[in-house]
Amino acid sequence: MLAKPFEKFERRKFVSRLKEITVLQFAKPLWKSLNEQDKVELERLAEAALQKYFARI
Repeated sequence: MLAKPFEKFERRKFVSRLKEITVLQFAKPLWKSLNEQDKVELERLAEAALQKYFARI
């Protein structure tokens, strides 16, 4: 799970990674089902994870 954290979600087609530009893309039906509060929370969690990751480097 730590080596490929999104593999499980990719297999279920919830997200896809665009390898050439290192972007994570949510499935459109899933993204549309999220409300604004969900999206804000996802952004906050992603930002915190990135800060934690880069603090280790």
